[in-house]
Amino acid sequence: MSTIEDLYTSTMLKQTGYLATWLPGTGLKLGLIGELQGKTFVPKSSIKTLGVEFKKAKDPAATKSMQFKSSDEIQVDTKLSGSVSTQVPSLPKAKAGAAVSFGRDAGVVFSARGVVGSRIEDIIALEDAIWDLWDRYLWDPDWVVIVELVTTERATVLVSQGGYAKVELEASADAAVGPVDLGDLSADMTVVSSHGMHTQLVGDEGLTPLFRAVRVKKGWFGGGKVVGIHDAAEAFAPGVVPRRGAERPEGSFIEDATD
Repeated sequence: MSTIEDLYTSTMLKQTGYLATWLPGTGLKLGLIGELQGKTFVPKSSIKTLGVEFKKAKDPAATKSMQFKSSDEIQVDTKLSGSVSTQVPSLPKAKAGAAVSFGRDAGVVFSARGVVGSRIEDIIALEDAIWDLWDRYLWDPDWVVIVELVTTERATVLVSQGGYAKVELEASADAAVGPVDLGDLSADMTVVSSHGMHTQLVGDEGLTPLFRAVRVKKGWFGGGKVVGIHDAAEAFAPGVVPRRGAERPEGSFIEDATD
């Protein structure tokens, strides 16, 4: 039986092509080293801690937006200021807002504005640095490195616990009073009522919800596009110091992705 964590990370990967931060509000940085447990990144250290420096390339402007819902059963209903809505009963007549209603299954709604991508500029130089760490027995073959990161100015992430969950949102006084769509959910709104929800981040600022990572791993990983460059280092008896310059298996250093 899949977990909420599996639902969210799998949905985000399918919809965006990126691995997803779990929990969604967890902050990440370029160059972080960690392990993937399923599709969840567990941070361990940083490539800079191991003495590797890198340059960062960044999108020129934060004008992009991203939004989607995991199922057509998920409905977004608008309540205009001065109206009464049976779909958003928690809001008084004078307030504007919206309701997000989930279908019979657990689901995900994602809405972000001011989306900016950043990445490690020179992956070939990073590969050379990791080879050097490997030669000195300082690299674990299960590690991955974050090489691309998506940051948002504001984002709303809603993950339902099960079927027929619902969230009612109130728009700020200066928010648009017209019909609300998925893109508007990342605006200035607050939760006034919810039930059946697991995660509800509404209008949070400065999230790093999506990333891509690379690893050194032999063969194919879970049907994804991971081609490895080495096996695990040979195990040595206690007290035996390994020699520098272990033989490198064949392969290349390519982006990590999972189905």
